[in-house]
Amino acid sequence: MPLSYASSGVFPIAPTPFLPSGEVDFAWAEKLFEFYGQFGDLAPRDRRSAS
Repeated sequence: MPLSYASSGVFPIAPTPFLPSGEVDFAWAEKLFEFYGQFGDLAPRDRRSAS
């Protein structure tokens, strides 16, 4: 979703965890996403289920 002047809501900016080698630490990133998921639905509105 591109940001524009019409955009509204909260857009969290998540830190990117890195390993000492400089690679992205995907295991830690997954934990971070689970933590953020506790505070609300992170899926774009058009991808949410209609249930």
